[in-house]
Amino acid sequence: MIRDGFYAGVLLLCAIAGPATAQGTDIAVAPNASESAFDGLFDRFLALAETEPRDPDAEQALRADVQAQAEQGLGNAMNLLGVITDTDFGGPANPEAAYAIFQDAAALGDAGGNINVAIRDLLSWDEDRQVSAVTRLRRLLERDDLQDGLPDLIIGYLGVAAFFEVDGTTDDLAEALELVSAGLQADPRNSLFNRTAGQLLESGEAGPRNPAAALSHYQAAGLAGDGFSAWKAGMMLINGDGVSANEEEAFLWVQRSAETGYDDGLISLAVMHAVGQGTPVNAPEARTLYRNAASRGNLHAMRGLGSMLVFGEGGPDEPRMGVALLQMAAQRGDLYAIDIMQRLQPHLPADPAWQQGVDDAGRAFLDNYGLTPDSLYGQQATPPIAPTVIPARSDDPQ
Repeated sequence: MIRDGFYAGVLLLCAIAGPATAQGTDIAVAPNASESAFDGLFDRFLALAETEPRDPDAEQALRADVQAQAEQGLGNAMNLLGVITDTDFGGPANPEAAYAIFQDAAALGDAGGNINVAIRDLLSWDEDRQVSAVTRLRRLLERDDLQDGLPDLIIGYLGVAAFFEVDGTTDDLAEALELVSAGLQADPRNSLFNRTAGQLLESGEAGPRNPAAALSHYQAAGLAGDGFSAWKAGMMLINGDGVSANEEEAFLWVQRSAETGYDDGLISLAVMHAVGQGTPVNAPEARTLYRNAASRGNLHAMRGLGSMLVFGEGGPDEPRMGVALLQMAAQRGDLYAIDIMQRLQPHLPADPAWQQGVDDAGRAFLDNYGLTPDSLYGQQATPPIAPTVIPARSDDPQ
């Protein structure tokens, strides 16, 4: 549902009422939309976000009305326009355009806009932008016009910055966990806070390991759409890592991870289907899942798919393509692929025509998916999804 995309890890708080002032900061503060006008837009937004099936015409009409308010230089309307642009609400999602709009809202002094810019800078993995995010968040904390809840939310993101080891933040991970926990008090469904808390509690870097609490946080982040966290929840349940092992429940979390497109989720789900772990054996489905991840250049998936093709598991045998995938994975350093090829090599034809067929199959695979040997990779980057701060109605309890 679209609602999940908007509300997963979202705090419905933002500076709304009338002209505001900022003490001790150089962040500009501009008047927001009048309460009645903006509340009408916000109520329409909530109603449409919760509507199934979607109503594209009504969404486009609301987008146009919010844009008209934003063009008057009203900060909360500008921030809401950024939220709409960041999703497929009333049009294709355009995160780059949304970031520019959030910057405009921030320049107008909107607290939500400033936080949304900071979140995206923090997740950019650009060191300068991350330092800028920390500076922006600290300046926001100096303002005296923030609604209840926003200071704790900002503190939570400073905790995430510390976990990311951004310059100028604490290097005490126990303190970082305390900061993230403050953020969770303000926004319990926040995917980034829950993912970070899960990692700190699972690893024991912030104090004694607490696998049960880590699992709970991973599950909360997974429900909010974070594929890495859903996969981690599944792995903890498969392995019984400090929690009771439950393969059937693990399967559901791994499946949720795969649905986000996360490589390790797809691969682990393929394995579970292949061996019947938490679900009946389904080799054709395993083969399809491996192919989905392999088509992106994931070496682990290429190795898994290659093995299934060589031995005809889950479909007809395709030995040349299977060996081609295994060879490419081995050449890029996949240790298990190297081992499989060493075992297979004595049983493969020595005919040069055979090897030519293998080479042709490999090139065809790369060409079919727009890959090159240099684009193949062993581990997918796992950037968290960016939570979004959107405005609340002026009469919402704080």
